[in-house]
Amino acid sequence: MKKSIKMLIGIIIGIIIILGIIFFIDYTKVSNLKIPIFVIEKGHQDNITTYFGLGYKVDVEKYHSKDNEEQIIKTEMYMFNKFITGAISDIEDKNSYNENKLEALPKEYSLINSVIDNCVVSVHGSRIYNKDELDRFLKNVENHTQDFIRCINYTIEGDMIITDVYFEGDNNFRAILDSTRDKWSNEKDRTYENCKFTKLEIEEKSEGTNITLKEKVEGNIEELPITWYNKDAQVINDYENNFLLEIKSSEKRETENIATNELKEKYNYNIYYYGIHSLKVKMNGEEIDLKEALRTEKITMEQIISQAEKDKETGIISVDILKDGGTKIYNYGSYIIIKRHSLSGTKGEYIEDVYIGIPEMLAIKSLW
Repeated sequence: MKKSIKMLIGIIIGIIIILGIIFFIDYTKVSNLKIPIFVIEKGHQDNITTYFGLGYKVDVEKYHSKDNEEQIIKTEMYMFNKFITGAISDIEDKNSYNENKLEALPKEYSLINSVIDNCVVSVHGSRIYNKDELDRFLKNVENHTQDFIRCINYTIEGDMIITDVYFEGDNNFRAILDSTRDKWSNEKDRTYENCKFTKLEIEEKSEGTNITLKEKVEGNIEELPITWYNKDAQVINDYENNFLLEIKSSEKRETENIATNELKEKYNYNIYYYGIHSLKVKMNGEEIDLKEALRTEKITMEQIISQAEKDKETGIISVDILKDGGTKIYNYGSYIIIKRHSLSGTKGEYIEDVYIGIPEMLAIKSLW
């Protein structure tokens, strides 16, 4: 009798060990973006195939390239409907999760770029841009509809902290925290943190609203604030901008007057570049050199200054006004626009010139 019990216990232990090995093998496969072995295919919807193993479920999302080559882009393993592991590929050209990867954003990613890209941007809680995008995301979470949102919060020092949140349904929130632009943090902390949570909490307080991911199931962050804003925060939706200036700086720190020839006839003031290798304007799906755009009147300097005034009103940029007759300095972060408007000479004549240049131009007052 005792021998039979020992044999039964041995068989049970052996089965448990075998099941553990099977689970470990499939767990490792899923964690490394591979299809598990000890499973049976049970369903297929859109690009996701569902497999069932002994006590666990695996969803595998695939992508077909332009050459119709099939590639795995995401794997997820669940046990008792709880996420336990998964992986995501870094395929560059797929039209799903990595379409606009955090790693692909330029290091000089500006406030104006982020607002145009429909990011939800909170500037110290006093201003929040694209709150309608946030409201849409929260509504989809409430309705159990998969969605994505990118939130940006600014540190006291003025650096960006970016958080991407993917709501994948079934109370699963995958998040990536980008702290690479936080120059005031320890260098080792300027990294990308991947994590996963099962709860999104909206906390309404007398002073404002905090939105946080909680109940961590993966990663090193216990709770992740997505965004926050004060009760009396300025809400700015539908930001209007018909063009963007894209500057490439030059190694040479030189001043160039571009208001020559035809432009000299069009403008009765000078337009200077400083430290600029190229300056292009993006508008109506077209990218064109600014000098050519001004020459052909696809855009005017008055329109550029008018947009800068609007950007000042919406807090997109900071503006300084000097006591020299009204010189205005529009600070876009990656570049500066100076509209010089000062009294000169005994006749009290106004001198109007426009300077566009890299930020260090501001410190060289002899230029302007």
